[in-house]
Amino acid sequence: GAAGLPIESFFKPYDFTQMKLSPNGKHVALLVPHQGTLQLGVLDVARRETRILALKEKRNVSWFDWAGNERLLFGLEQTGLLGGGLYIVNRDGSQPRPLIAPLVVHQSNVVQWLNTSMLSKVTDRADEILVQSDEAAVDRTQAKTQSLQLLNVYRLNLTTGERRLETANPGRV
Repeated sequence: GAAGLPIESFFKPYDFTQMKLSPNGKHVALLVPHQGTLQLGVLDVARRETRILALKEKRNVSWFDWAGNERLLFGLEQTGLLGGGLYIVNRDGSQPRPLIAPLVVHQSNVVQWLNTSMLSKVTDRADEILVQSDEAAVDRTQAKTQSLQLLNVYRLNLTTGERRLETANPGRV
């Protein structure tokens, strides 16, 4: 008969999680434990080689998705007031950059943060996606937080980072 798996196999740390096949089927994006955080990795299916896309940010990648065959969108885990932001990177790890920064400082006293997540790809435009953003602001001099809590929908260009309002939240209804 077939030998059973040793009990240790069920309790060892995982090597990767949350796999997603690229649109052309040549690569698999996945999350990989790396230096104490969950980072993006890309498996080349034909070569059976995985490249870890080690990011400068030492926070966990909370979600990711393919933006075509060559680029990946991802968000980072929220830490305290620092929202996740929305980032893009080439599948070889080059050119990582924020599309929507998680934190914006206005003047010296007001800090605004954006909690942004992807809603949908735009079927007729490979370089655009729909995102939702929840914006909040803190006045550090008065220790007051004003949460706008209005999830608006924006069309985001993946090349330029330009964000255009697609649908405004009508407010509390």
